[in-house]
Amino acid sequence: MKKITYIYAVLVLFSTYLFSCDMLVMQNIDQYPFFTLPAQIGAFNDPYDFMNEFRAMSNQYSGNRDGYGIIAYLNNTLSVARDNRWYKTGFGNYFDENNPDEPFYEALDFFSTSENTSQVLAHARSATGGEGNHPLLFEANGKTYSFMHNGYIFNNNKREIMEFLGAEWFTEHPSQWSGVFPNLNTFIDSELIFHYFMYYILQSPNDLESALRKAFTNKQVGKSDMEYVLKYNNSEKINFVLSDSENLYIYRSTDISGNSYNLSYQIYPGKFVAAKTGSSLENVLAKNQLLRINSQGDANNLSTAPILKTLFTNIQVTNLDSGTHKLTWRIANNHNITGFKVHRGTSKNFANSFLISQLEVHSSSNFSFQITDEYHSDAIIYYWIETIFSNGSTEITSNIPSISDNTEPEDSVSFNLRSLFPNPFKDKLYMDIEPATEFTLKIFNLKGQLVDTLHFSDTESSPVWDTTSDSLNRLANGVYILQFTHNNKKYVRKVLKLN
Repeated sequence: MKKITYIYAVLVLFSTYLFSCDMLVMQNIDQYPFFTLPAQIGAFNDPYDFMNEFRAMSNQYSGNRDGYGIIAYLNNTLSVARDNRWYKTGFGNYFDENNPDEPFYEALDFFSTSENTSQVLAHARSATGGEGNHPLLFEANGKTYSFMHNGYIFNNNKREIMEFLGAEWFTEHPSQWSGVFPNLNTFIDSELIFHYFMYYILQSPNDLESALRKAFTNKQVGKSDMEYVLKYNNSEKINFVLSDSENLYIYRSTDISGNSYNLSYQIYPGKFVAAKTGSSLENVLAKNQLLRINSQGDANNLSTAPILKTLFTNIQVTNLDSGTHKLTWRIANNHNITGFKVHRGTSKNFANSFLISQLEVHSSSNFSFQITDEYHSDAIIYYWIETIFSNGSTEITSNIPSISDNTEPEDSVSFNLRSLFPNPFKDKLYMDIEPATEFTLKIFNLKGQLVDTLHFSDTESSPVWDTTSDSLNRLANGVYILQFTHNNKKYVRKVLKLN
């Protein structure tokens, strides 16, 4: 078997990839035979550069010692043939440079001799075992859907997804690993997430964007709020690549910690598009960004906001005082709408919310609605509006926070916050407010928890938030929300703390 001669080697530090799966995907543009590009000395200017880094991601020094997998779609085909799947599976397996029978070498030989490769998906796995490997495959609608996941979810959400899909689903769509319903321990989280998305894709095979949005915004998967799991729960990691054989869908839910959970892409005009974890390419996906890359090389940013039949033209929370909030909303039409339910919670997880109000719609000319909620809390609170339709169906908005980061001062004369500096800050944050005036400052973390409360009199011309005090000396790095209160009005800003 022929071996490929590599022009350069990509050095990967052990600590960079330790205990984090890695992903690589490449797609040609307008059927360009991108593996015919010459290998060039340089960083990521031809497909062999990417395969070289993937080889490093799969070796014994990378931490990904649970096998690796590579699959290829070919031009003008919707399925992945058996001969175009290369796997090395099982715990304790990794790429062996000296083994001529490595699946990696077989795959690379194929790519170097074929001008027909459309998409390449490759995954190096770091986990606790299990027979099988990414990329995961799902045959339906005459095509092969494929999926790679970088991250994890907890067992309670795994169980809710498994039971949401049910025994009949897994009878019709068996696990390609060893998953057997209802034994949770036989399923890996990646396959359950994939099947969860496929549940919606099979309902809307010609509108995959809508299917994904429905999956992202289902707040009632048993006791799990999947919008919270997929978008807001920083303790769980849902980065993925999904292919429907024609388009790539790439998503990152996580913050970036070094190269771990980094996900970026680059477009090589007229030739190919590549996306991967690890060191950054030209474009780094933002947190909660869902990207679609088509066969023409166009990268489209897809909102993960819900697709709702109810067209809300305005939703607003007004804080009347420290314990009273007014939620107002307006809709474009109320056809077939019989009422609304309003839910409140102290976290972004709808599963932990409570029903606080219900309104009936009696007139077809009624488009504006409001409720007043008396609830005392030092933390941010969240609302959800649930629409009830005449056929009994319902739909729920994303969470609506009681404060937002785009609040602008209504009275620039009596309260003029000119700047917060430095931002990012390390220990002390200075506030330039003119004229000097009396105000209260509350600081919240992104979980909505109250971190600190400060009161400033009008004699203090240079107010400071000092995080070196005994009570704050272990304050974590991250984004904090500052809520200024002056003359019963609230103004909100965000700052970033870094060591």
